[in-house]
Amino acid sequence: MIKKNFIFLLTVIMLFVLSGCGTGSQGENKMILDEKISLNDTIVTKSNKTSQSDQPIIKAQADALDILDGDFVHIWDDGSYDPQGSIVKYEWRDMDNNLIGTNEVLKKRLYYNSRYDFKNNGTTRYVKTLTITNDRGITASKSFTIIVHKRFYDDNLTTNSTIKGSVKDLSNNSALLSGVNITLYVDNRFVKNILSDENGTYIFENIKGDEVYRLVAKKSGYEDLEYDNIELKLNELLNLETLYMQKIQDNSLVSVSGKVIDAVNGRGINASIMNLRKGINVRSGAIITNLVSEIDGDYLIENLRPGSYTLEIIADGYISGYFTIVLNEGEKISNQDHALTPLLDDGIVRVILTWGEHPMDLDSHLTGPQKDFDNRFHVYFSNIQVGKNKLDLDDKRSYGPETITIKDQIDGIYRYYVHNYTDRTSSNSTTLANSNAKIKVYKGSILEAEFNVPNEPGVVWNVFEVENGEIKPINTIEYKSHRDLL
Repeated sequence: MIKKNFIFLLTVIMLFVLSGCGTGSQGENKMILDEKISLNDTIVTKSNKTSQSDQPIIKAQADALDILDGDFVHIWDDGSYDPQGSIVKYEWRDMDNNLIGTNEVLKKRLYYNSRYDFKNNGTTRYVKTLTITNDRGITASKSFTIIVHKRFYDDNLTTNSTIKGSVKDLSNNSALLSGVNITLYVDNRFVKNILSDENGTYIFENIKGDEVYRLVAKKSGYEDLEYDNIELKLNELLNLETLYMQKIQDNSLVSVSGKVIDAVNGRGINASIMNLRKGINVRSGAIITNLVSEIDGDYLIENLRPGSYTLEIIADGYISGYFTIVLNEGEKISNQDHALTPLLDDGIVRVILTWGEHPMDLDSHLTGPQKDFDNRFHVYFSNIQVGKNKLDLDDKRSYGPETITIKDQIDGIYRYYVHNYTDRTSSNSTTLANSNAKIKVYKGSILEAEFNVPNEPGVVWNVFEVENGEIKPINTIEYKSHRDLL
């Protein structure tokens, strides 16, 4: 009996030794000698006989890392912690390892002034590193590369225009997406860089009007998104189309179908030439595919990766158009109709409204002056024509188009509105704001203006006024009845 117990005990000891002295299947509790390991962009320094559970966890953020000469960049600790104790020191160092800021526990923020004497191509780089130390002397570090760009226009120029918009996650039921790095360019010259906030909103304030901008949106794990040909007027507040960020996928392919239609009579336009490019409002460059619409204006494009595209459509007798198509993973997108207006005589104004699936019914409204009358006219679904001002096309089942034409303008102010008829009795609706509604205003045979619905609650979108032939943006949303529009 004693011999059997001795053999059993010897067997247990041998199994214990062979298993790595009880370290577990992955060795997660092994003692590790001094070394540095890379955790994404974080460096953790571990002292002798330190387990992974002793490592401090560093979390840090920056509001913008691409900035202009003279701007400030704000980098901050964002909740670093130690699982087994506490953080006792925060240190900031530059790229030469010079100490630029320290304080026991309190020094969590760095404001860096980017003043720099540019001698080369107008761009330079700096590296700033945050190091945290816990109460056992173990450290973790995270570095930020700051890119500083030379200003390409004089600060004394008028810079009181604004560009704003929102970002959503195309792969996650269009949830609002924060932390998207959005950079604004003129040609290839850097202008400004910001991050979308917790509401998915971004805003470029105090920028120069009378310029054509380009925007690039980036976020780790998502495909880059480019938005071209952003025409910003002086003193303008410009709302852009929603940016839908697509997560990086491997093999997912989708298709899209719809019609090319006449914006006045709603009929299909056959033999339209169609060119597809990657990105939003991209009007030149590489064409992914091209095709010709069928006899009723029908088209089908297959084998596309999810994301945002620009569809250029050209047809004889019509003003060419550029239309955004957003394709989600695993979907066959239909009802992607696109309206072209016939060529117009000088002096004629045509307004075309389109939107998404929801709400079902958006209505166009036009009010304006009348000859020999003190009261204003009101063109809408119940009063489709007054003189030569006419609602050409009315849509009640999503997408649009709704088209209004203004002829023989007289002195006075014309006003154009969009009313969310579906939610007309609501006092808290945001459906209009999320509808992707878009207005195109043609004057003669030129696309004179475009308006994207602001991301604000309400059921009436006050879009623009026309006075003496000049289109003046309003672009506000409010709650009121269409009967109060006069």
